[in-house]
Amino acid sequence: MPIATKMLFSKVILEENEELVNQLKISKEDIRILRSYNMLSIM
Repeated sequence: MPIATKMLFSKVILEENEELVNQLKISKEDIRILRSYNMLSIM
């Protein structure tokens, strides 16, 4: 089963707020980029 993840590495502890959560969600733009680099496989 194909999966996609996003990770954020930081030297300091970040505050969990709505903006941070939205940045970590996989967006339609992320999927478009994955497709353009042939990194997205759909079965």
